[in-house]
Amino acid sequence: IKRRGVVLPPFLGYNARRKFYDAVMMGVVLPQQNGKWERIMAKAFPFAEYFDTPAVKGRTFAQFRKLLAALGIGERDFRTIHVAGTNGKGSTCAYLESILLEGGLEVGCFTSPALRYPNERFRFDGERIDDETLARFANKTAEAEKALSASFGGFDRMYATALLYFQARDAAWTIVETGIGGRPDPTNATPAETRAPTS
Repeated sequence: IKRRGVVLPPFLGYNARRKFYDAVMMGVVLPQQNGKWERIMAKAFPFAEYFDTPAVKGRTFAQFRKLLAALGIGERDFRTIHVAGTNGKGSTCAYLESILLEGGLEVGCFTSPALRYPNERFRFDGERIDDETLARFANKTAEAEKALSASFGGFDRMYATALLYFQARDAAWTIVETGIGGRPDPTNATPAETRAPTS
């Protein structure tokens, strides 16, 4: 950032600093004035705040299934490989994605966390989703959430958006990396044809 002549605004919290860094690295021009910065950020990352929310306490698994149903996503719409464990999940997803793509299959891959850009979580045929497409599908998720008069955490929203995107692309397989794990993890909402536990 310093090499680009950008001074990090001192009033920013951790999440805002991270978004500022991503915006600079993506070439988004951001003014330094305190009064204008937040508005530019909202425009540059229209769904950053939508995804960047903590898990909702008390959210049930049944409620998340209702969100998927509202989006037209069925439990058996995908052939899914579910990757879970302590270490090695990301590399395992990458290996599996490479194998399936080499076999000529269309593959959706949802991983976390992102190394640099949020788009990295959503890949189809090895390519991350572009900003415009991500915004469009995330907006559909937000509309369904509003229609249900419910509230979901950022990871719930991201996974629902990923499934909606993969459904639209007619993915033959989806590779899904678990979130925090456990029974209420939203990635359990799509029954897996294969599970890949890592160590």
